[in-house]
Amino acid sequence: GPAGAVPFVLEGEHMAVTGTERRGEHAFWLGSRLVARALTTDAGAGVNVVTAPATLRRELVGAGGSLLEATLAVPTLPLAAVQWSPVPGGRPPRGIELALTLLPGHRNLRYHVHGEFLRAVPDDDAGSAVEVRVHPAPAEWSVGEGAEGGLDMRASVAAEPHVTLLLAAGTAEAASRAVASGVHLQAHEMRAAAEADPAAMEALTTATGVPELDHGVTWAVVRVRGGLARGAVTSPDIAFWSGLGALAVGD
Repeated sequence: GPAGAVPFVLEGEHMAVTGTERRGEHAFWLGSRLVARALTTDAGAGVNVVTAPATLRRELVGAGGSLLEATLAVPTLPLAAVQWSPVPGGRPPRGIELALTLLPGHRNLRYHVHGEFLRAVPDDDAGSAVEVRVHPAPAEWSVGEGAEGGLDMRASVAAEPHVTLLLAAGTAEAASRAVASGVHLQAHEMRAAAEADPAAMEALTTATGVPELDHGVTWAVVRVRGGLARGAVTSPDIAFWSGLGALAVGD
């Protein structure tokens, strides 16, 4: 449907992505911890969206024309991906400018930039490391300390059929492994789609014949599972009753 000034949330077992349909401005969460925020581009604002529990597709319209943006919270890894592509039949973008703040609120961060990769680590090793890969390799990186902590990064990417940003968080080793798995992005997306398909669920589902209702129940099951797995549900009462409900439907 048309993009609105309304929020979205995508989530897997480890990573969640939040933002708004029209402006984007993605924020990335590891569990309940904010590890990056304010992803912006010069590609324009969202005009149309297709959403699912772990994926968001937006059509962006700006001065340079139209682009398709696909965002995925990978189901089983601390990894999220955002990819920009030309619309079907359209021309590849002339290039794209990306901006993002890593580890907001942290001070005394160490970082390293090499080719397609940027890694940021808190100097006192408190909290999570964040690893970013931008493919193809940016023609120019710009990284500096943010006014409110964290690292403000910018990347200028030349024209390519697809521009992909991968972001992973956790220990340095876990983040590196997760980013390396980005080569299997299509498989990750297929798995996310299968988990949101009512016909593929092994637990009790509804079959009313009304797609909005049947998919809505499945969406709610996936959402509860994701919130519990990521530790985002902090109320013992909610966790207890959600657990009993899951057992009752064979999940």
